[in-house]
Amino acid sequence: QQSMPLPERYPEIPLYAQNGSGEQTAALQSTLDGNSVELLLAFTQALRRARRIFIAAHDFSRFPAGYLEHRLLSLELDCCILDLQARQDMFRRLSAQPPQDGLLIAITVPPYGNDTIALTRYCASIGMPVAALTDRPDSPVARCAQTTLLCHVELMGMTNSFTSMVGLVDTLAMLYTFTSGAPTQEEKTCRDTLHRKFDSCFSDPNTSI
Repeated sequence: QQSMPLPERYPEIPLYAQNGSGEQTAALQSTLDGNSVELLLAFTQALRRARRIFIAAHDFSRFPAGYLEHRLLSLELDCCILDLQARQDMFRRLSAQPPQDGLLIAITVPPYGNDTIALTRYCASIGMPVAALTDRPDSPVARCAQTTLLCHVELMGMTNSFTSMVGLVDTLAMLYTFTSGAPTQEEKTCRDTLHRKFDSCFSDPNTSI
């Protein structure tokens, strides 16, 4: 059975490939055409299953990594970008929960970072799920990932370098929202109560000690 295109299956998602320049439009359209709805759904399901999400990226890949972190935090998911230079801190964070409860999202394009590859291999070796955003199916991180999304990356044009990756992150975030079940009334009431208590702690004027 042929996979239904994303705009037809989820018409609520505003795919905005037509809004950029010609090169940006081509890059984003190529990325969306190259990733099936099933792959996108598998990625969002990996996000939903994880209790803690870790993002690994280096150099220019840290830009889309930061944007991904921003979008996931806006969805109230527990995630953070790992500092690849702070190895003891990385180990502490990765060891704070059972491996199967975590998710590593590795973001890398050429030149692939040795630290990102090493961390991806480590997480895969301990049984932590791995998802990858990269440029080729034979990318070193894709070999360790259960779910891989491929992005058209224009390395020589820095303005357009990560247009497709940012667009893909937006698509994932919106797809996650549209496929998430609505919270129960009990969950909503509990959340509202916690918000009120949290806000009340900061409502009084600051006083010196």
